[in-house]
Amino acid sequence: MYSVVKFVFNIVIPLFAGCLIYYLSTSFNQIIVNYLPDGLWAYSFTYSLILIWDKRINLINLALIFFTEIIIEVLQYYHLLEGVCDLFDILVYVIFSLIAITPFIYKKFFNNVRCLKKN
Repeated sequence: MYSVVKFVFNIVIPLFAGCLIYYLSTSFNQIIVNYLPDGLWAYSFTYSLILIWDKRINLINLALIFFTEIIIEVLQYYHLLEGVCDLFDILVYVIFSLIAITPFIYKKFFNNVRCLKKN
């Protein structure tokens, strides 16, 4: 039950909120419309991959996340994906991905500290 709640809260709700912001775009400031849905997507994407990888975070996994986010913008630059290439999008992707990653890194770090204190 707990994992279903985490799935809904960290993946479904951010994706739904991003879609809702796009749909109601005339009701929000353009900065919010242009960047918040992208950030929510990046958060959901990152959290999904962390769950798929069984909460294992290493440099290869982090590189894959950030590489994928950058590739999306590069494909937009070359008009292979719909959208506009924007460096701020990449910055938003990185910030929201770091927000998604932080609890897992925090937990991993403090578990390691507790193990060191026991020894």
